[in-house]
Amino acid sequence: MRYKKAPILEAVLEFRWSSAKSLDELSSVLLRSEFKDFEEPTARILVDAAFDVRAGSMSHGQKQL
Repeated sequence: MRYKKAPILEAVLEFRWSSAKSLDELSSVLLRSEFKDFEEPTARILVDAAFDVRAGSMSHGQKQL
């Protein structure tokens, strides 16, 4: 059968672990050929800032997600 437009070829992968593992612990798995075309995760940083004009104070913080 010929298609006017190619069928959508997508996949959603979900990985779950029973306990928290670091990327170092998973490196042997992630180095397999199945994962060679995946891009490395991009670091994301959440920045919080608060200004109190009346008190003349400022607070800020950041954490890596």
